[in-house]
Amino acid sequence: MEDRRIRSACVQLNIGNSKHRFKSAMEITMRKIVLTLAASASTLVMAASFSAPAYAQYCQGTVHGLTGQYNQATGSGFLAVRAGPRAAATQRGELFNGDTVEIFTRRGNWYQIATTNAPMLEGWVNARWLYNECQY
Repeated sequence: MEDRRIRSACVQLNIGNSKHRFKSAMEITMRKIVLTLAASASTLVMAASFSAPAYAQYCQGTVHGLTGQYNQATGSGFLAVRAGPRAAATQRGELFNGDTVEIFTRRGNWYQIATTNAPMLEGWVNARWLYNECQY
């Protein structure tokens, strides 16, 4: 008996200035779920668009402060480009005073970079030896 009353009842729901008519309590529940999901999705989209970090821009860095004497055995005179953000990571290449790179992100004292000219290198370098104005 209860089921018939729910199915046959016509329920009115006020949303803002408009009135919506639904045929069952189940339809009202489903519409509320849809409205809630739509509002949640809208909130997520807005949050994602505003949560981008301020440094998500093109950032260029210049190698500086290295000694003038190149010595690969002691690691002086060049900035090692490494496969990961740690001194023990495999060395991929070398940079020298005045070389410019694009900086993508920072992890601790390490920048993830790519060279802006040939030969193309990608990897991680110690932040101490890169000058930039990107506030990384």
